[in-house]
Amino acid sequence: MMDYGDFGTERICSDDDFHAAMIISKALLQHTARVFKELPRVATQKATGSGQKTVRRQLFLDALPDEFDRQTFIEISSRLGMPLSTAERNIKKWTDEGLLIRQDLGHYKKRK
Repeated sequence: MMDYGDFGTERICSDDDFHAAMIISKALLQHTARVFKELPRVATQKATGSGQKTVRRQLFLDALPDEFDRQTFIEISSRLGMPLSTAERNIKKWTDEGLLIRQDLGHYKKRK
């Protein structure tokens, strides 16, 4: 784009560039997970007063892609050092709250 000034809607990248981007993304995700594990647990009261959320919980939500399946959230929660039962509880809570939409058994989408 920078070389030719073409800012059209279609983007094409070479396999080498895509592979490099994936390697960088995986390294950044691992780094984020490591830093995340070092964060202190900080609880804040929700506006409704119905419970607490932690920085870790929000980071988990932020790390989830816009559409994901059960295996994806298990892998992400594991990288973040979150027990599976906690991850499942968060997914259920976010689905009940409308933050996530359950598209099918084990398939979810973030509400925009």
